[in-house]
Amino acid sequence: MFGAPGSNSSRKKQSGTTEYPTAKQLFSYMVSELLETDIWSWLHFEARQSKGWAEIALDSDDLLVNFLFPFRDSLENVFSNKEVEIPESWALDYFKKKKAATFRVNKVQADGVINFLDNLFIKVYECPIDYVVTGEFSR
Repeated sequence: MFGAPGSNSSRKKQSGTTEYPTAKQLFSYMVSELLETDIWSWLHFEARQSKGWAEIALDSDDLLVNFLFPFRDSLENVFSNKEVEIPESWALDYFKKKKAATFRVNKVQADGVINFLDNLFIKVYECPIDYVVTGEFSR
């Protein structure tokens, strides 16, 4: 994890509200906010309907996409079986079965990261289509 949720200075937002009706809209807003910061910051997302989590941090020109990987199978097999596509340009920085994985993605591909987060919660963590996610912006 990039940092403990609630550490230092943090702000929380939630989807399923008038402001952010869907989780994808919340992801989009918060990733845009992260891209505008000039100090080390990260986002932490959790869904009520899942034990899964994901984190995004800005590292120079890259986004680090860190997420729970609770499976015994390989990342490739799980994502293939769940029909989650990973662009070839994404570099796998860290992977440990039954623990977590981290992709390094150029920040110009932020829209792809937002789509990945949505697919991660729906297809991999098996949340319902109308899942509610809490996002925390920390520095």
